Amino acid sequence: MSNLQYAIDLAQETEAYIHVISVFQEVSKVGGLSNVNTIIKEDTENRLNEVLSQVD
Repeated sequence: MSNLQYAIDLAQETEAYIHVISVFQEVSKVGGLSNVNTIIKEDTENRLNEVLSQVD
């Protein structure tokens, strides 16, 4: 069982809420990648959605 699933199960038993966030530090322009922060944000959101899809 993942830590997140355990937290969800515990929250359900105690009528609590779980807040899941993902944080990344924005970086300045890197070489030719002017949209590097957008790429990082999208990758982070995709990873978060993947993790959330694996829990009940």
